[in-house]
Amino acid sequence: MDCINAAWKKATEAMYAEREQAQGGTEPQAETQGDNVEDVEFEEVK
Repeated sequence: MDCINAAWKKATEAMYAEREQAQGGTEPQAETQGDNVEDVEFEEVK
């Protein structure tokens, strides 16, 4: 089981590194623009 965990850790680190290189090392744009949160009216149905 330890062998599988080690292989998974290595694979996920490689995936994150590839994604970061593809994005040019920047944060995803959705996170950098901030939250657009609005309160909405709702009716509780019982």
